[in-house]
Amino acid sequence: MELRQRQPRERNEGYLRWLRQQFCSCGCGSPPPCDAAHIRSGSILYGKSYTGMGEKPSDRWAVPLNHTHHMAQHAHGDEIGWWSAQGVDPFALAIKLYKKYTEQNPKTSTRLNITKRRKTKLSKIKSAGFRKDGPKRKINSRGFRA
Repeated sequence: MELRQRQPRERNEGYLRWLRQQFCSCGCGSPPPCDAAHIRSGSILYGKSYTGMGEKPSDRWAVPLNHTHHMAQHAHGDEIGWWSAQGVDPFALAIKLYKKYTEQNPKTSTRLNITKRRKTKLSKIKSAGFRKDGPKRKINSRGFRA
């Protein structure tokens, strides 16, 4: 079994601004402004990998939803089931919208959001009740100070 390396998230603030000025994509036709709803589910057919916990998908996988529908989509629990009930293929729609945006804005730039792990500072360790030479006060087994 081969493990895949986590890909950095692609950010495109210009695309998200443009997306928020589009009509709601669930089929209701609500006018702007909309939320940029990121598609978290994966699709082998469209080359979209599943987005895990603590991750956010790349901005190219966002579609416009008015706020009410965006919250309803999250509350539904089954993202693909919600989109199926609306009769919309979110992956095809995201690809279409991103292509339209890049054609209208050929100089658009995408930046990779790569975060480095932060090292724990000694001050955090000290504030937790520890010093280089041991704890500040003795703490008994129940977590109370003696």
